[in-house]
Amino acid sequence: MVKSILDTTADLRTRYNKTMPVRQLPPEVLRMIFSYATSDGKDNADIISISHVCAYWRACSLQAPTLWSRILLNSPAGIKAFLERSRPMPLHIAYKASHKPAITTIRLITTEAHRLRSLNIDIPEEMGMEAILNRIKFFAPVLQELVIEDHEPPGRPPRGSEAFPRPQEFSGVPSLRTLTLMATPLPYILIGPNSLVNLNISGMLPRPRDLFRLLENSPNLESVTLYGEMDSETDEDVQPVDLPNLKNLRAEVFPPDGIAYMLARLAMPATVSIDLRVSLDYEHTIYDAFPMAAADHPSPFGLGCFSGLRRMVLTWSMPYGLDLRAYRSTDDLHAPALHYKVEHIVPEPGARFLAQWPFDTSQIDTLVLCGDYFLGQACGEHSVVENGLWMEMFEGLPELKTLRVMSLLKGRAYELLLPLTAIIRPGAICPKLETLELFDIVPADREFVSRLYSVILHRGARSSGGPGTLKTVELFNAGDLKRFIGEDLRLSDGYEVEILQE
Repeated sequence: MVKSILDTTADLRTRYNKTMPVRQLPPEVLRMIFSYATSDGKDNADIISISHVCAYWRACSLQAPTLWSRILLNSPAGIKAFLERSRPMPLHIAYKASHKPAITTIRLITTEAHRLRSLNIDIPEEMGMEAILNRIKFFAPVLQELVIEDHEPPGRPPRGSEAFPRPQEFSGVPSLRTLTLMATPLPYILIGPNSLVNLNISGMLPRPRDLFRLLENSPNLESVTLYGEMDSETDEDVQPVDLPNLKNLRAEVFPPDGIAYMLARLAMPATVSIDLRVSLDYEHTIYDAFPMAAADHPSPFGLGCFSGLRRMVLTWSMPYGLDLRAYRSTDDLHAPALHYKVEHIVPEPGARFLAQWPFDTSQIDTLVLCGDYFLGQACGEHSVVENGLWMEMFEGLPELKTLRVMSLLKGRAYELLLPLTAIIRPGAICPKLETLELFDIVPADREFVSRLYSVILHRGARSSGGPGTLKTVELFNAGDLKRFIGEDLRLSDGYEVEILQE
């Protein structure tokens, strides 16, 4: 009796629902609406809810395998249902191995490996990562993105790649374009030439030989991101690798000579953008962090790939360390071709930073120096610039036209101007310097003004012609400098140097 009443009630509700306007929509339109409703979700709650609204909606959704092809579940039963409903569409799966029978679930996923388009696996340590990695060595002809992440529990000692077997070459993922590994070992080396375009490895870098084998087999790489420890003292024979299509290289490698080791063995196009982060310890200096191409590996190996750079910005200060940015355009302020950030307890600007650069600076026409009182913090007394380094800096900039000096202590700025006081003659440094800008020179006194005056006298442009090219001297936030300028900087007739003060 009760069952009969319930059945009748359900039948009446179904007939009533059929009269609703939404039931008049064709199945194709409904499925299109469902696809928009489920495209951006962080889980599969939306499509599950939609399929339980009414019998009509459920029938429409179950007849659209695309709606079930994006699987963001951890439940083995849920994954199995989605796999069945999504056939034969390509699969996009993100699975966090939070259940103990993770191997069973991975086996379930890999039975559909031929449909996998993207796979993101999050593996806690207790799940047995090595066993799971063995299961994902499957034949997946359409897999384009593979992400494997291991969440390290607090207090677990760091593990190196040497704790796992060396990866072997594998041809089972011919369409793979993006490989991301976070705190996990390299499962295999894609046989070359492969389709890999994006490579991201963090927390556990492969052994140098394995890493360079992977790079060598991946000539189509456009983006490479590396974060972790690299053994630069290995005795392995690592051959140089050419990456002709590389657009972006980002690396934060320890120890700092690991970056030098890596870059000296990479040939990259002149259009590449490189972002490097280095943390120095007490055993290494900035000299170790900047690579020089090996004698038998000429340009474009290392940073020798760069040519035609036009603007360079050098910043140093505590606690921000050393920051080098080089741009391809004088007017570009946001996208450096080369960004080298070096962090240390006490920043020490020296060779490879202020001079002796391991890349071509012959076309740079604008140089910006900012240090010491950067962001209002007096730090100059903690770092020392070696004698003669300012001269070497200017010698490496033959096309320099604009020099902007910001926030230097008076003593440092005084030393900086000394090489510019020399009379311009054939072979002189910076023979094309036109503009000198000085910001926040502290403290500024008559001694500093005297040296600045000497620079103007020897390099100032004159109406009668001559070798002088300096046309503009700009002083910003000069403080007491204005008084000394007014008293001492009185140029004789014939000079065409404009002195601006703000």
